Amino acid sequence: MSKSVTNGFKLKKKMKNTWVKALRSGEYNQTQEALKDETGFCCLGVLKDCVPGIKQTPNNELLTEKSCGIPEEIQQKLASMNDGNLDIKPKSFNYIASWIEKHL
Repeated sequence: MSKSVTNGFKLKKKMKNTWVKALRSGEYNQTQEALKDETGFCCLGVLKDCVPGIKQTPNNELLTEKSCGIPEEIQQKLASMNDGNLDIKPKSFNYIASWIEKHL
């Protein structure tokens, strides 16, 4: 991904390390179209679960930028990787963790 996708945004190191470790831990089942449901978590739902104080938006689709610090555009990119779309197959938590390490 180019810098334009993240606009130079960088996660706080501790949050990034905690999130990447959780995504790779094997402790979370992956689901699509929800932060969390009865079958598992999306990548953003994992962040909410493993970092205290993160809140979700009223529609429960994303996290509040104020609580997690991640701009909405980047959250939407991550959600698209997690869920897939007409052109892209869903990506694994391991793939998403590598993307986070490289770009955030």
